[in-house]
Amino acid sequence: MDIINLSLALQGEHSDIEEAIREALDPTNVSDTRATRKIIFAAAGNNRGGNSSQCWPASRNGIIAVYATDGLGMPVNINPSSTDDDRFATLGSGIPYTSYEDDKSFGIEEYISGTSFATPIAAGIAANVLEYARNHIRDLNEDRKKRLYSANCTRAIFKAMSQDIQNFDYVQPWTFWKDRIQGRVWDYRGSEGVDCPPRDPENISRALEHIISGS
Repeated sequence: MDIINLSLALQGEHSDIEEAIREALDPTNVSDTRATRKIIFAAAGNNRGGNSSQCWPASRNGIIAVYATDGLGMPVNINPSSTDDDRFATLGSGIPYTSYEDDKSFGIEEYISGTSFATPIAAGIAANVLEYARNHIRDLNEDRKKRLYSANCTRAIFKAMSQDIQNFDYVQPWTFWKDRIQGRVWDYRGSEGVDCPPRDPENISRALEHIISGS
């Protein structure tokens, strides 16, 4: 397991969950020598909008909080208030869902919203990035892999994939991939520019390598 999704938002710290999070973020004291550091996503809030601040464990250091947008990337009013520098957001509004009554075999089509539903989508985006990197980065040595499998690197990748919409970082990987493949000079974090040859899918690997090296 490389990624943990926590679609929950609590008003205060829960000791058992906190212990598990500590082990996931710093497995050096875990008896299982195969344990590795995890990337953890958590729902930013309990859908009370500005009437609530960012909830726990999303507010915890080392965890990536996820906010909700509509289908066009606009932040929705269920998001909590926050002073985070990075406020990563993805689809979490109007998601089709089929519910079932206990005594009925047919489902009822509903539409659900919440940061808890945006969180697994963000985790899925991160999982796609990890899978791509495993198969396409030629020199994914242990040092690079350690960097890649970290919250800091995931934040950097999400930041590169995001568009600023109303002070939220709307994560849109399809635009990032398309722009890299088309080929252009990529100005990453004020660097002199990463040269991307035209119509070259390998530009995606080059971009990820650049992010991993700088994270």
